[in-house]
Amino acid sequence: MLGALLCLLACQRTTPAEAAARHEASPHTAPTEPAPPSTAEHADEPRWRTPFAFDERIRGDGASDAVEATPLIEVIDHLRGDARTVFAVHRRDAEPSLRIEHWRFATRGPAGMSATGEPEPLLRLERGDPPAEGLQDFRVFAAIPGNKVLRRESGLDSVDALLASLAKASKTARDPAAAGAKRVAALGDLVADLDDALVLERDVLYRVLDTFAGGPPEIRRREELSARRARLLIDGGRGARQIEALKLQGGWVLRDFRLPKDTHTNTADEGAAEGELPTAAP
Repeated sequence: MLGALLCLLACQRTTPAEAAARHEASPHTAPTEPAPPSTAEHADEPRWRTPFAFDERIRGDGASDAVEATPLIEVIDHLRGDARTVFAVHRRDAEPSLRIEHWRFATRGPAGMSATGEPEPLLRLERGDPPAEGLQDFRVFAAIPGNKVLRRESGLDSVDALLASLAKASKTARDPAAAGAKRVAALGDLVADLDDALVLERDVLYRVLDTFAGGPPEIRRREELSARRARLLIDGGRGARQIEALKLQGGWVLRDFRLPKDTHTNTADEGAAEGELPTAAP
């Protein structure tokens, strides 16, 4: 009986790729839209489902020639027929031209998947941007059991490669003279290089841009905490920062980003409200 049970369990086990293939073949799901061309430089694209509906909405608005976009994080709720995606979007002649937007989609309907409502700004790209009211809502939606979350993986094989990627992506994203397609692709790479907590919980993307947009920062101290974790003290565009890098299955990512513990600041310190936890002067 034990042998038969083990055989049954082995037959039922499927890989994520096989599970996805079975789901897409199911007659109860909407047809899968064609995936957009790959924009990430250091990892394969996930099998995004919502960009096709995004493009349809943009074409319907008559703005397809002026908009460049790439998905950053996609969440599908198959049970309720909903989907939400965070896109990096560049709109020619808009101010600001580059934004990170939260889009909602209905996955069921006569025409398949379609965009619903209007997009909302989600993550801050500049120091003066206000926190987005919808970030908590998106985070809760992504955490619902059973929802399928897609995001890029960095694919980076070392801490040094991570620092170089952060600097390259930040510089391109902040360059107003760069083509819109390159700027949104750079944001795709940048989000792939960050742990989810930095993006969706602490919303510190703009602080990473501030530090790395000027080029690779100076490394003042480096500690190899393990084969998969490193802590560095760096000096970047806005002074010293303590960061941690972590090796995940999909490559190295930036896991932590804060002011150094020995930094003495005022009560109005720039990082106090964003979890960088400076230590008070003795």
